[in-house]
Amino acid sequence: MDTTEAKGMLKEATGKVQEAIGSGTGDAMNQIKSRVGQVAGTTQEFAGRTVDMVRDQTGENPLAVLGIVAVSSFLLGLLIGSAGASKQLFR
Repeated sequence: MDTTEAKGMLKEATGKVQEAIGSGTGDAMNQIKSRVGQVAGTTQEFAGRTVDMVRDQTGENPLAVLGIVAVSSFLLGLLIGSAGASKQLFR
């Protein structure tokens, strides 16, 4: 577990505490903030796990990771290029 994952778990726990307080007081704004905090925490925790997974895979099989990055970059370039071409059509 790295610091990103730990911070995400902390944000999620803080959001749950805020939700309990907001539910007890009936404060809708506090309930909304708590939900946002929970989602942010879950997202950050997922990002931390993803970083750990990529780090592990890179160490075990660097050529496969290089191939995935190359294909992903190529597809992203095609996507961005086609978005630029469609903008020019509508001018």
